[in-house]
Amino acid sequence: MDLGVARGWNVWELKTGEWAWNAWGRARSGSGIKPSEAEAQQAAQREVEEIAAEERAAAQSERELPVGADRRTYWDPQS
Repeated sequence: MDLGVARGWNVWELKTGEWAWNAWGRARSGSGIKPSEAEAQQAAQREVEEIAAEERAAAQSERELPVGADRRTYWDPQS
């Protein structure tokens, strides 16, 4: 699964028979416990997808220039 900015996820079995999962990106991570391996994998994948979407949105806002309050003011290289 290639989600770009998302880093990855892990799933492992606990001694209790339940399954733990964690997912992470650059700025955020998530984790949990599910009763089966399949449910843990699904939860981890959903979390990675959510993290990737949030990080893409944050990256987009970093690329956008804010609109100035006064559009009549322009940068003058001669000033």
